[in-house]
Amino acid sequence: MHVLKSWVRVFCDTKAAEDVIDFYRGLTGGELQLSYGYKERRVRMAGISSPNLSVMVVAGDSAARKPFESVRLTLEVDDLAAVEKAFTYIGGEVLERAEGALFVRHPDGTLAEYVRHGGGTKAAAAATVSADEDGGAAS
Repeated sequence: MHVLKSWVRVFCDTKAAEDVIDFYRGLTGGELQLSYGYKERRVRMAGISSPNLSVMVVAGDSAARKPFESVRLTLEVDDLAAVEKAFTYIGGEVLERAEGALFVRHPDGTLAEYVRHGGGTKAAAAATVSADEDGGAAS
């Protein structure tokens, strides 16, 4: 398993989305790699990618963002099955499986999303870990 890209998640109100995206594009010198909305979840996801820092902006009102806020990191990998197998050996816990994604709790308590893009990108980002499952880690 190889990590191809890591995405730090940031959260903002819908009205601030364009300004936040522009800020991170300017800060990182990156490009908007992906952008889509989830009407059923009432959020917009935008990924700004650069060689040194990639940022996933999750925009929506506070209630819509809440299920996403417990997950702090998104890691794009080349093999999800290898990620799941690795967690049986190195510790951590797989909390949820979705098409093209795994949601895991690292041994230090960090909640992370592992994705395999190219098949299931939208489905992966839409899946969330509930506050009950993550021990109320949402902030």
